[in-house]
Amino acid sequence: MKKMIQRKDVSKLLVSDDYFSEKHYLLKIRQTLVAIIGWMGVILPFVWLSIPFVFPKFAKEYSFRTYVEGFQTFRFLLIF
Repeated sequence: MKKMIQRKDVSKLLVSDDYFSEKHYLLKIRQTLVAIIGWMGVILPFVWLSIPFVFPKFAKEYSFRTYVEGFQTFRFLLIF
């Protein structure tokens, strides 16, 4: 006969995370901000390097310069 496992026993066996519990609001805010800053660190270099290529008038107006290194860096980031 199979042993009946109760909900309390399962919660002890499985890994739990305080982020998904009902309280711990400061933890949720802090981890969400860290995740957003981390994703900005991934996305912003692409945006920064693509501005002169996608919006040349905007780049010229605000003095974004296009150099050969910018092309090389953009290609590296696309490969990466």
